[in-house]
Amino acid sequence: MLAITYVAIPVLSYFIFKESLNPAKIVALAIIIFGVILLARFS
Repeated sequence: MLAITYVAIPVLSYFIFKESLNPAKIVALAIIIFGVILLARFS
């Protein structure tokens, strides 16, 4: 569940503070989400 904060903080920062999300950050967030899904599914 802690890994979701690595996704929530940049996404909320994008919407609330209008911070930029470059392609590298988006790819990194997708990898984290994929890892969380894998862990939830196979643990």
